[in-house]
Amino acid sequence: MGEIVSVQKTNITEQSSSRAKLKTERTTTELKKREKSENMRRRIDLSKDPLWKQILLQRPSYTIDNYKGDRSSKSMRIARFFISSTFKDFFYEREFLVKHVLPELEDICRNSVVTFYDCDLRWGIPRDFGDSKTISVCLDTIEQCKYETEGEPFFILFLGSRYGWVPDLSDQSKFSPDFKDYYDWVSGASITHMEVVKAALLRPNPNALIFIRNVEFPNSISKDLRNDYVDTSKHSEQKLESLKNSLFQTYSDSQIIEYTPSVIAEENSQALKIEDLSEIQSKVVNFFSSRVSQTFPMDNLDKNWEKLANVKSLAVNFVGREQELKQLNRFLTTNQNIFPMLDIDQSESSSNDFSANQNKESSFQSNIVLVTSESGAGKTALLAKLVENLSEKSDKYNLIYHFVSNNPASQAQSSFLEETIDSMHDFMNYTTENNENDKQDSASQETLIAKFETVVKKSSELSKPLMIIVDSVDLMEKSEQHQQTFLSWVSRVFHESPNTKLIISSSLENDAILLRLRNLDITVLRLQGLSRAQSQNFVQKFFSNYKKQLDETQYEVLLDKRNACFPLWLEMACRELVTFGVFETLTDKIRSFPDDIWELGKNILERILTEDDTKLISRASGYLLCVKTGLTECDMRMLMGDFAAKNQLNAKNWNMVLRQLRPYLLMYKRQSEVIYSLKEDCIRKAIEDLLSNEDCQQSRLDILKYFRDFKSSLCDERTIQIEVPFQLQKLGKNNELVSFFKTHEIGIKSPYFEKSQFLKRLACSKMCQKNQINETQLFVCVFCKNSMKGMGQLVRPNAQCCVICSGPTNFSPVGGGEAWLCVMHKVNTAPNCSTCFVCKRTILPNMEKTPLRKCMLCSSIPNQCSFLTSQRY
Repeated sequence: MGEIVSVQKTNITEQSSSRAKLKTERTTTELKKREKSENMRRRIDLSKDPLWKQILLQRPSYTIDNYKGDRSSKSMRIARFFISSTFKDFFYEREFLVKHVLPELEDICRNSVVTFYDCDLRWGIPRDFGDSKTISVCLDTIEQCKYETEGEPFFILFLGSRYGWVPDLSDQSKFSPDFKDYYDWVSGASITHMEVVKAALLRPNPNALIFIRNVEFPNSISKDLRNDYVDTSKHSEQKLESLKNSLFQTYSDSQIIEYTPSVIAEENSQALKIEDLSEIQSKVVNFFSSRVSQTFPMDNLDKNWEKLANVKSLAVNFVGREQELKQLNRFLTTNQNIFPMLDIDQSESSSNDFSANQNKESSFQSNIVLVTSESGAGKTALLAKLVENLSEKSDKYNLIYHFVSNNPASQAQSSFLEETIDSMHDFMNYTTENNENDKQDSASQETLIAKFETVVKKSSELSKPLMIIVDSVDLMEKSEQHQQTFLSWVSRVFHESPNTKLIISSSLENDAILLRLRNLDITVLRLQGLSRAQSQNFVQKFFSNYKKQLDETQYEVLLDKRNACFPLWLEMACRELVTFGVFETLTDKIRSFPDDIWELGKNILERILTEDDTKLISRASGYLLCVKTGLTECDMRMLMGDFAAKNQLNAKNWNMVLRQLRPYLLMYKRQSEVIYSLKEDCIRKAIEDLLSNEDCQQSRLDILKYFRDFKSSLCDERTIQIEVPFQLQKLGKNNELVSFFKTHEIGIKSPYFEKSQFLKRLACSKMCQKNQINETQLFVCVFCKNSMKGMGQLVRPNAQCCVICSGPTNFSPVGGGEAWLCVMHKVNTAPNCSTCFVCKRTILPNMEKTPLRKCMLCSSIPNQCSFLTSQRY
């Protein structure tokens, strides 16, 4: 007993000693960190620093009125994020910021109804620009950022151990004599130092976030690369130290973050890989999420302004459609048939037979225009610009507009109709009581359409004309229950209402839309591709928002692409270039772009998957590729998490995946849930090419386990009945497929025609010669004849069930449909005896037996053997 007590005391002493040692180590570590931080923050006397003196002299005269550029943007909610650092030594941080952090900030801005731009000037200043113009672009961009945010630009700064390039302003061959005075240049300052002065030192900026890298970091890099990360000039080191201290004296810990990265691998200065920078990501996102909401509060925004802001964001890249815009304006403001009539060959249902018949007679004024084109020709931007222009003339028109997008809320036809009816009631100062009957009626598409037509007819009572503009009607939901009422609100009631005009748009490839509208005497505006000059204007306008420019060679290479006449192709290419950070290889990057829109999408997707260190985007792509019915957000997050432990993927990673894949997704509503699937077959093919067979197989296995073993407990039976057989078939698991339909509690409930579709493919392909001695007819014994178990059926006696799918045999072919086994699968029994198909007992010659049959669906091939994989007879 004494020995046990002694051992226990010894253990307690050892544990106490261990705790004390651990505590000492933690304290020592914290002290070292604090000491290192204090060393970085050591204050020097800036009163004798000539650079700091010049900055102090400029502070009293600080103003935001120095900006000489376009001032119209100040009235808009724009957040322009300027990234400042020396280039070579912060290549990896900038890449991480541009490709992983800024997209998250863009989502935050979008949710706050704010237009987002990033200013990353690693490229975008043409080679033929001199030093003077190069510096002007940088400083003018900061002035614009200041002007748009009342002197508080969104500013992200990285400082390390390099001071940066110091221009020689005394060189009059490069700089004009008044250059220094124009920009209030601090003599001897680097361009990075001047960016900091303009954005963060002339007065404290609450929208500035500063990252300072530990001075010891270059020591962890090989000597070959170290010169790219440190200054060799002692004078530059002193000025850098002065800059850091001026920042430490101006800002608190909440805006200055010191960090010490670790190198994972190095090949060259542009391939230097640093360990996970997620801490920087969280700091940036959390800080600017708060600052955006404070700078652009939502409290003073009404619903209409928010809706109009979304439309303005769609019109921001409107270029080259001025003539079409004028035509649509004429249509809305005159009583002339500006456009030709829609004409479709009645004998064919292909959009290739679509034509605009300029000579077709019309005895009345058509009040409906269909804007159509190939995908990506700029229909949405055109209508968005039209809405933006009309909204400025609200005193002349009553305007209702609706833009259908990937957002499921915008795809509901019922939501659009309700919104239009409510707007019309507002125009007419008309109110209705929202009683229970009204709420029930709103669920009926037919009732909503009737109400819609009623208010359109009453538009003649309005003092101002009514304009209704609906973009991308082909994307509106076409669920089975609403198939009959889809687009039936586009009717002749508009021709009977001279005070009302309707403009809708649809893709040219959509035959169903054109055929549905062909008898309504609709006029049509068909958009063609942009001219070369218009395409160049589009690119220039796009890059001007990011303060970038291409040189002449780069313009030529880009505009020589076959699909450069389509705004969608141009936007995809330009967005990809915005994230590209290697100026020296920019022209080669442009040359690598494919001509085809969807090939370009594949190219971009391949880059996204390659750069995805988490592999979450690859996994999500695999699930969306392999699934049959689409996946909800819950399904996706469970599959990418640990569904066996019921742990979802966290919201941060899910948002990252969704952000990267959003351009390739089709989102729609099924009941109350948002469903995600891939947008086009070409995208599906691209992902199939990019993922390995092993990845696809693993995705199918995950989906199978999720729906069959996990989600079956959530009672989503219909999805399970569709998804599980599909995955089993694709995986070649024939035994499990038969077992699912015959024994699984949810599989048994599957419609028999679906069972037949899967199972009859598993039947033996050999033909049976009936009544031959080597072949066996299938029977059921008297005991199993009337039982309702054993054939994989939900209801129905065994004797009336198909041996393949368990469906009814009432409609089997007369004199046919008998179930036989070929010589390879025959059942060996005693002479003149049979074996019961259900219980496997022997049926003697004098015992009652009932022959089994196949249903009409499964007996499409007469006399085919009824043997199924995994079944034993």
